Amino acid sequence: MMLSQISEVHIYRAALLKVMYEYVKSLHDKPSNRYKLSLLRTIKSEESVKIQENLYLFDQITASILRNAGNGNLKRAFHFLVVLNWLTQQTQKQIDSIDFLEVLLEQKRN
Repeated sequence: MMLSQISEVHIYRAALLKVMYEYVKSLHDKPSNRYKLSLLRTIKSEESVKIQENLYLFDQITASILRNAGNGNLKRAFHFLVVLNWLTQQTQKQIDSIDFLEVLLEQKRN
């Protein structure tokens, strides 16, 4: 590889990782999500199980992006980034749709 090609790879890798970081940050650092995500383990509902499964996939896809970007396989890392974008949107919709207060009250009744 020529020096210019190496620097292009580093630029693309840095941009890809920055976008990935923004997806992670948007899901985990959102103030309304912090409280809800901390309650997930205490709630026994189908919605919370689905969200936990999505978060597990989120971690696995993030690790795949890091591994592929580190190995220089940027095309594959980009494909994982597209999947991560979709998963972030779906998980956020699920988190927004679940009414944690209602679920907690339902569990208290049972």
